[in-house]
Amino acid sequence: MEGVNAAELLDCLKERNLLRGLSLAELRQALAVLYHGFDAEPGLKIKPTDAGEPPGLWIESGPVLPDRPDRPDRAVRPGRLVLFFHGGGFTVGSALDHTGLCGRLSLASQSRVLSTEYRLGPEHPFPAAVEDCYAAYRWLLSQGQPAGRTALAGISAGATLVLTTLLLAKREGLALPAAAACMSPVTDMRFPGASATGNAAHDWIIPERLAAIRQVYLGGHDPDDPLASPVRAGLGGLPPLILQVGQGELLLDDNKILAARLVEAGGEVDFQIWPGMFHCWQIFAPVLAEGGQALAAIGFFLDRRLG
Repeated sequence: MEGVNAAELLDCLKERNLLRGLSLAELRQALAVLYHGFDAEPGLKIKPTDAGEPPGLWIESGPVLPDRPDRPDRAVRPGRLVLFFHGGGFTVGSALDHTGLCGRLSLASQSRVLSTEYRLGPEHPFPAAVEDCYAAYRWLLSQGQPAGRTALAGISAGATLVLTTLLLAKREGLALPAAAACMSPVTDMRFPGASATGNAAHDWIIPERLAAIRQVYLGGHDPDDPLASPVRAGLGGLPPLILQVGQGELLLDDNKILAARLVEAGGEVDFQIWPGMFHCWQIFAPVLAEGGQALAAIGFFLDRRLG
């Protein structure tokens, strides 16, 4: 699939109908196949983490190719690191599914990326994923990685886990990272925004999927827990954050509320609503121009803060 517009890509995703009528095992396989189709990124350096490190992948962009004038010389700068949490509604997905996205994030931010795994529901319900992501950040600091040269980034459920990792680090008195990037996070497990149903025609995520996330991931836990619904937490004292959401997303209104509360708490937030975009459009950057543009904006934001 080469060079499509957002409407064409959305139609294609909806025609695949991945989120209806599949068992959890089938959904995991189907989304892995879909995301792997957009992994291509020339020259990526990918290495599994070693024993004693958080499970996942070390990823960084490779050298600029002479036939790629669209890729300026943006070599990884020593000491810079982005800790990345993958998407998948807390129940599917893996670091391997997101290698292309992480490679493009590495290129845009001139940073090495650690894409870490975390336990998934329903086998490991809340707060297992929260604990794993926080542990990965704590491990980085314990290894001497400077917080001021570190950013957190995530997409969908992974973006939610960025927020909860920040909240836990603040609560526990850990040094906070220099910046964070959230792409389409789940901010409130009650999904109160009108867009959760009103944007159903404009997103490939379906309202029933949101209800399933709450049921399967939380496993009966209180959806008002701030580590499940970070919009309900005290949001003061967090690092600068870029927050991207598509205008057609089910999660649009919930993200508007989060952005407003971050500002009310005195935070620095670059809140971006992308016209015509749907959930996780950044994944599809190889064929969707807006995907690459969104990642470039994240890279610019992080580059200014990582020193």
